[in-house]
Amino acid sequence: MNRTVRLAIAVGIALAAAAASYLLVARYLGRDQQPSAATQPGGDRVSSPGAATIGESTVTYSPGGRTAWKVKLDQIKLQSGGQSIAATGLREALIYNESGKPLVRLTAQRIEGNTRTRDLQVSGSVRAVTPEGAVLDTETVKWVAAEEKLQSPGQMTMRAKDTVFTAASCDFFVSQNLVKCPGKVTMQVGNNTLIGKGLTYNMKTEDFSMVGGVQAIFNPDTVREVLSR
Repeated sequence: MNRTVRLAIAVGIALAAAAASYLLVARYLGRDQQPSAATQPGGDRVSSPGAATIGESTVTYSPGGRTAWKVKLDQIKLQSGGQSIAATGLREALIYNESGKPLVRLTAQRIEGNTRTRDLQVSGSVRAVTPEGAVLDTETVKWVAAEEKLQSPGQMTMRAKDTVFTAASCDFFVSQNLVKCPGKVTMQVGNNTLIGKGLTYNMKTEDFSMVGGVQAIFNPDTVREVLSR
């Protein structure tokens, strides 16, 4: 079986599949299962021969005893042999750094994971929230564990304090509080707007740089207030 597995699904196999599937997945993934009615005897719903659906599950992946992520799922679907598996209804995923500090909370519709790299990918109405209060909304996000980075390849909106920006794509280096948007970006600070390309924004210091034909749209009241100081 390929080491790249869909995280939540692999755990579902460990929880509710046949013994052979259980042993196959357990080699790859540590887990912390919260029993529910769907995982009690008689709780599995077989929709067709060789298929099973498992309800609410909580999964903890802890390589070497250190928690890398913890996810809560509404439903796991398993096909015979574990060759076709999928998880839906991601209630939340918590991602931790190497010291055990929570870095990001994710909600989405689907989740996939790689137990070798500790990377995650979530899709479908994705929202990422940091302990500092930054919020990122998009459709697909990849968590790159080695860089502690959220990678958003599509249109996204991000909010931090009184700053909101939208971009065609971005990389958010969470532990550094640093956002990089290589393409076109619109940045709104209060009632003022900047439009350009190549945004680099430090969410902690609020310093930023932008290149590529920058346009500035300032609110007159804000300008007068700044000049009067």
